[in-house]
Amino acid sequence: ESIERMLDHYECILKQMAEKTEQPIAEIEMMTEREKEEILKVFNGTEAEYPEGKVYHELFKEAAKKYPDNMAVVFKPSGSDPYEREQAYTYRELDEITDRFAAMLREKGVGRESIVPIMVDRSADIVVGAIAGMNAGGAYLPIDPEYPLSRVEYMLADSGAKLLLTQPWLAEK
Repeated sequence: ESIERMLDHYECILKQMAEKTEQPIAEIEMMTEREKEEILKVFNGTEAEYPEGKVYHELFKEAAKKYPDNMAVVFKPSGSDPYEREQAYTYRELDEITDRFAAMLREKGVGRESIVPIMVDRSADIVVGAIAGMNAGGAYLPIDPEYPLSRVEYMLADSGAKLLLTQPWLAEK
């Protein structure tokens, strides 16, 4: 099977070289049309039914009711960052945390049309902040802590955000 695929690639390359003699080698494709189609349609077939009129945080709430004790988020630290910690939440735990957090965000003025920027290191905190922001009625804006300060300042000013969700060790930035 592998040899046949290699032969198909070789034939595809030779055919292109013969038909387009001026074509740079870097532009020659070795995949056959059948392979491209298979990759695009079969292997990448990620279509799924999305419930009409439902938004992400509503779907999350439904999952929390249906599977309260199932794991919703698991984050395993790489070990390279001293601030990283393992985090794991069941749907019930994540639902409770995000509901409390959303209430606090609403007290701080987050509601419809609000942008909730989140600048956190890679962790489950991004999930908590995003769901809480949506539960409060806002939309979340992820900001990479590695961005230059001028980019972060621009994103905050452009979004009209009134607050920034971040971690204590990033607050100085």
